[in-house]
Amino acid sequence: MGFAFDATHYSTIAKNTDLVVTVECTLNELYLGASKIVKYTRKVIAGDGISVMDKSESKVFVVKPEFNSSTVINYSEQGN
Repeated sequence: MGFAFDATHYSTIAKNTDLVVTVECTLNELYLGASKIVKYTRKVIAGDGISVMDKSESKVFVVKPEFNSSTVINYSEQGN
């Protein structure tokens, strides 16, 4: 008994999920605007293609005066 290679059973490479980080802002920052640095850790596949390691990253974004407490900023495919 053997198995033939059948590529139809393999899915395409999965894309990363969206990055979701909650950021605390003061009323002053929401009213006047500010720059925020967000640090987070995500899991990435190591060079061997098998093991997973944690990678610390940071992003800088601008809190604009028109933002409110329910504003959501999406970074597509930047998550795990």
